[in-house]
Amino acid sequence: MLSGLEPLKGLDAERLAPAAGQSLDELLPRIATALESFFGRALPIIEALQADPALRAEFAGRLAELDLGPHRGVRLVSEYLSQMAETGAVSPDVNTEATALPLVGPAPCAPGSVI
Repeated sequence: MLSGLEPLKGLDAERLAPAAGQSLDELLPRIATALESFFGRALPIIEALQADPALRAEFAGRLAELDLGPHRGVRLVSEYLSQMAETGAVSPDVNTEATALPLVGPAPCAPGSVI
């Protein structure tokens, strides 16, 4: 399961900060590609979990305990967009969380939620 997290390793807040020198046009496709790869690996596992209620409940508990789930991707993108708004690269009026949601996808964004 941990190998499924590989696509997300490069998406830490410091490497995505505006100071890293990447424009929004360069960074958003990189984030989208990493998330697509992650969900491509994770969805078959999540589908298998849905077949076993006890395993699904255990998995959901583990996600909540470790604060893992799609909400982290939304938070990451929202924080990046907020930083971009502070530098003037993004309108200061943008609702960063609402903008991040469609990029991360229709996955549930509550901590510990399972598709």
